[in-house]
Amino acid sequence: MEDKQIKGHIVVLPYPSQGHINPLLQFAKRLASKGVKATLATTRYTLHFISALTSGSNRLGRLRRRRFFSTAWDLRGCFFTNSATVCNIFAHVQHGLLVLPLDRETMPLVLPGLPPLNSRDLPNFLRFPDSYPAYLAMKLSQYSNLNEADWEARGVSEIWPAKLIGPMVPSAYLDERIKGDRGYGSSLWKPLSDECMEWLETKPSNSVVYVSFGSMVSLSEEQIKEIAWSLKESNMYFLWVVRDTEQRKLTQWFIEYSGREKGKVVTWCNQLEMLAHRTVGCFVTHCGWNLLRKTAIG
Repeated sequence: MEDKQIKGHIVVLPYPSQGHINPLLQFAKRLASKGVKATLATTRYTLHFISALTSGSNRLGRLRRRRFFSTAWDLRGCFFTNSATVCNIFAHVQHGLLVLPLDRETMPLVLPGLPPLNSRDLPNFLRFPDSYPAYLAMKLSQYSNLNEADWEARGVSEIWPAKLIGPMVPSAYLDERIKGDRGYGSSLWKPLSDECMEWLETKPSNSVVYVSFGSMVSLSEEQIKEIAWSLKESNMYFLWVVRDTEQRKLTQWFIEYSGREKGKVVTWCNQLEMLAHRTVGCFVTHCGWNLLRKTAIG
């Protein structure tokens, strides 16, 4: 690409998890296809799992080592994946205005600019703070320097006008404007796509239940057991994604059962390919935003 075609240089800084890297990497590819130079900044660990798009530096020494909330405002980023509602709730928790665990006597929760919220309207780990302690701690720590960001919730749309974009999925599943763009180009786990596709090809149309709870959800052994029994009792074909770190929670009888052609358990696979396959007729998921988008596209 000639220098005269480059209209700007955008630094894309995703949270280093699969569900955040994928859409922002796709966003960077979209920018590059329009002549805008885009650099994806990520950690050394995740860098090895991203297909090389161009040569460059993997060091960003000029980025200040501060909590990313105020840094994000300084960098004037307009693509923000948290909703104002979620930010509002976590800010109340961090300032002690909302005490965890939630008590029925305090419901419904009334926050400025929002309708009354019942417990089921809130993120699960606010109702059950012990379920994801590390994730909750990370979320709350973002708000210790929130005042540095000159936060103005009601006027933010006027101060920082933003353009809604998306969905951030490979072009082959959307408008085919980027030639050869059939995958995200990144995977923190080794996808078993070929193995999964070969297995799916042996099944009738709309006969397979595809089960995936994303890259961050950690189910309890009891939850894993209930899902296993449900799949067995349904007597349906199933393809279940269980990460390496979660495999130990599977019981021996289910491992043996899934090896009888009725089902298949894998550590990871290409979500879009699975959802777009003719044999997949049902999707069981935690309803994360990225998976919902893929479901709509697939």
